[in-house]
Amino acid sequence: MGMWACAAVCESIFALHRCRCVYPCNLSESLGTLCPSKGLLFVPPDIDRSTVELRLGGNFILRITQQDFANMTDLVDLTLSRNTISYIQPFSFGDLETLRSLHLDNNRLVELGPDDLRGLVNLQHLIVNNNQLGRIHEKAFEDLAPALEDLDLSYNNLMSLPWDSVRQMINLHQLSVDHNLLDFIPEGTFTDLERLARLDLTSNRLQNHSVVDSLRCLGSLSCRVT
Repeated sequence: MGMWACAAVCESIFALHRCRCVYPCNLSESLGTLCPSKGLLFVPPDIDRSTVELRLGGNFILRITQQDFANMTDLVDLTLSRNTISYIQPFSFGDLETLRSLHLDNNRLVELGPDDLRGLVNLQHLIVNNNQLGRIHEKAFEDLAPALEDLDLSYNNLMSLPWDSVRQMINLHQLSVDHNLLDFIPEGTFTDLERLARLDLTSNRLQNHSVVDSLRCLGSLSCRVT
């Protein structure tokens, strides 16, 4: 690993030339690259492309670009939690067809565009809670909807969701959208989600009749609404 890839201590996080590598990013025998809380300002450019698990949580990464994860075709688990990410360049995850888990929680994202998550066709766990999301484009979940099992969008500022994509999440087990600003759920949204076992809608602006209509066709489900 190069010196710049693992910058751990910076006298100023705005002056890259002052950063020095103290603890290298470790590539374990299980092909996991572990770089949590290293003071990183960006995704290290020389991460081993054969990495299976990549942990970059607890840093100061501001944005995600198309080059960051290019050719990482074996990556299964990606953790970007607890950074300051406010922007994802479209198609940044385009090569990650094997990715199963993506953690973007506790960042500063304000929206998810139509191609921000493009290519994640086998993603099972998408965790984006505790951001500042106010909008999710209707096509943002287009590629990942059929395989997704766990979606956490709690503690954001969402007034609506791409409900057509939610209807396509036939393998969804858990959906957390609590602590948002949702005021309406289209009737029949959850009708075909037969595997849905847990739904958290607490602390939104939903009208009772909207919730009842949406859940009418569901059987055994742990649901929190109030």
